Amino acid sequence: RLEARICWQPATCGRRLAYLRGPDGRHPWVSFWTAMTSYRLPQGLTGALALIPILTGAITMKGAHDPLYAALDLPGNPLLDSNLRFLGGVWLGLGLAAFWMVPRLRAQTVLFRVVWGAIFIGGLGRLLSMLVVGWPPAPFIAFTVLEIVGAPLFVAWHARVVNPLPR
Repeated sequence: RLEARICWQPATCGRRLAYLRGPDGRHPWVSFWTAMTSYRLPQGLTGALALIPILTGAITMKGAHDPLYAALDLPGNPLLDSNLRFLGGVWLGLGLAAFWMVPRLRAQTVLFRVVWGAIFIGGLGRLLSMLVVGWPPAPFIAFTVLEIVGAPLFVAWHARVVNPLPR
């Protein structure tokens, strides 16, 4: 049984809205909105996403012998190997910083934005490579979209959860 009621919810940004309620007294969208504005969801996603640069950064520390590049049969170029290992270390460090932030997301807003800003800039670099050199394998195209579109959305979502609108 559904009935119409006027209700106050944080999701309405301080406005009163009429909507239908179920027998438990809750609107069907309230649980979804509560999850999306919960502080725990960005924490969990940040922790899960931090594992990606931690793992891939550690693998990239193998330089030109990284399994991703091994199939290319690259010559033993010290400059290329050194740069790959350096970038792998930076990527690993970025992942460790993101993982360190998980319990401190409210206090580390600037670091959160710097980490995701770096990922966004990295995505722009991938896009530039696609335009200048050519298309990489399909997973890297998807990574580029996630880095360019997902990073700003994640920062905006974090700002919404950490600094909710006044009630």
